[in-house]
Amino acid sequence: MINKVSVYIKDIYNEDIKDKLQELNLLFMNESYLGNKVAYYYENLVTGNTYAYNEYITFYAASAMKILVCLYLLENSDYYDLDTTLLVSEDDKKPGSGILKDVSGDQEYTLLELIKPCIIYSDNTAYVKLMEYVGKDIIKKYGEELGCKHVMEGKEHDYFGLTSCADMACIWKHVKDFIDYDLPYSDLLRDLTRSTHTKLIKDESLNNRIYCRKYGSFGIAYHEAGVVIDGEPYLLIILTQLNEKDYKEEFINNAAELITELHDLAG
Repeated sequence: MINKVSVYIKDIYNEDIKDKLQELNLLFMNESYLGNKVAYYYENLVTGNTYAYNEYITFYAASAMKILVCLYLLENSDYYDLDTTLLVSEDDKKPGSGILKDVSGDQEYTLLELIKPCIIYSDNTAYVKLMEYVGKDIIKKYGEELGCKHVMEGKEHDYFGLTSCADMACIWKHVKDFIDYDLPYSDLLRDLTRSTHTKLIKDESLNNRIYCRKYGSFGIAYHEAGVVIDGEPYLLIILTQLNEKDYKEEFINNAAELITELHDLAG
């Protein structure tokens, strides 16, 4: 495994920042030494200040990738009528996360009604219906246009595939831009991503800042990616293969706390 720490301790940093940055990177390096793949990416979207570890290393994206098709549809609502209805039959229902699998019988949902549970509840049924409607090739191309190097790489019918911190950064920068543009669905996307049912990173780990996010948890994948929009906004992306470890929650929250402290120290 290639471990890459993408920052160095600059002379202009004060001792508190140097110490905190070293603590953060040691947290990730120690996991790497144990043979566990982990990565993080932080970027202050005002100053451009960036810290990262293993930012280009790929992970199985799991549900963290679900944000991409939702962003695409909301951004292109002048082309896709979000009131278009799709039939969700019993055969369409997918196991795992979500609420639509528990609705009895065949039901029709608008695209917008599928986007909402896809983000809030990470609904697998809603996600697959949206991906089948838009098409994997279109979403892959869209991700590449945003700057992603890896989008849904893998088997033909795998709508998750690979990602990296660098790729997630491209996606979430665009989410932040979309929220800020004051477009027809900007407020909705902000509200959905800040109100997700599952939060791997606790609010208190971010000093209770507003964090627009999407998690991914499947097999060994255990991730959370998003953008903190309070004050000076910053990207906060943590990708890991720690899902089978009993300390996974402690690790991801320790990392988030250290990144938040660094953000405040450098501000």
